[in-house]
Amino acid sequence: MLDDLRRFSTDAFPEDLRPAAWAEVMAKVLMAPAAPAYDAPPLAGYVSARSSALESVFARLSSSPQVWLPHPGNTRRGGHTVLMLALLEGSGLVVEGQESVALAAGGIVLLDPARPWRVELNTDFRAVVIRLESASFVLRLVRTSGQDLNTISPKTGVGAVCLNLVRSIADELDQLGRHELLPIEATLMELLVTCLSHVDDEDAQAAAAPDDSTSVQLGHLRRVCRTVEARLGDAELTLEAVAALEGLSPRYIQKLFKAASASFGEYLKARRLERCRLDLANRALAHFTIAELCFRWGFGDAANFSRAFTARFGLSPKAYRAAPPADVAAGPTQRGAPAAGVTTTTSTRAAAAADTPEARRRQFEAVLTDHERYALALALAPKRAVPHAAEAV
Repeated sequence: MLDDLRRFSTDAFPEDLRPAAWAEVMAKVLMAPAAPAYDAPPLAGYVSARSSALESVFARLSSSPQVWLPHPGNTRRGGHTVLMLALLEGSGLVVEGQESVALAAGGIVLLDPARPWRVELNTDFRAVVIRLESASFVLRLVRTSGQDLNTISPKTGVGAVCLNLVRSIADELDQLGRHELLPIEATLMELLVTCLSHVDDEDAQAAAAPDDSTSVQLGHLRRVCRTVEARLGDAELTLEAVAALEGLSPRYIQKLFKAASASFGEYLKARRLERCRLDLANRALAHFTIAELCFRWGFGDAANFSRAFTARFGLSPKAYRAAPPADVAAGPTQRGAPAAGVTTTTSTRAAAAADTPEARRRQFEAVLTDHERYALALALAPKRAVPHAAEAV
């Protein structure tokens, strides 16, 4: 149907044929659109694409919200292809395994076609998707990275150059031929290798750090926890924002949480749910609706909040508010918890005495647990009343 992918518009197809035609387009970049929701508006999209002399595909897309998955045939392909997604306008989310990363305009992510991932573009968007062939070295860097998601920040020098190149490709794609794309493709791959190698350099420096590197990392994790706690009500709080505030790299922060058997996203959601739990049990806040309380702590969707709260605490927010437990402070804070009867402090000291991966994991878990308990105690501490102006001396 679509042997020539140079230009494509859904307007050229009846509404009932658009999804199939679009799926054929996305197969050229090794992606498959997920089935739309039953009440989704008609698909509207436009693609302009070119192939290089190495059979790489450069595609500029503008479309209504979509969800993309790896094409089912990707697992049968050889390991020499990398997908690059650069979001020029709009916003979205990339999910792979237990990790996820938010994409905003200017965000770039590299994807292994053979891995299971999910790209959710939840607004009208404009993007560039590049299928890089003969990219075995780049693919190896993607697969050997310490985290599953490989993002390129436009805030770094090389990342900004990479983004500017992609934007130029998008602007001039219709005028570029197969052989003109070849030097551009080579330049892009060099930039990607530099970006990914810079991440690996950070890992090498961390590995070569002195023996007290663990204590330094634990200190960093405590700082990150404090920053998160102070900004739980910010619905726009992201890993990248916390990293900028603390002067750390987003990937390094992800590694800190991974050492504690958690992820940044999971921790942020858990802290917000805990603060909502306290508010629901607080009779002084009974005049606030449940939706107002969840919005107060950074949740943007009341339905998603209700599902997350029920999954974590075993009761719906409404049921919890109607009959909160007698001891509100006894929240479920276990995280790979120690055996019953062993305090966190005791287990941490015992673990620290042994230089093993398990001991290190417990040290990092203890930081999160101790911080949660401290934050809970602080939230439940009585607040001193501000004296009336007439009483002030």
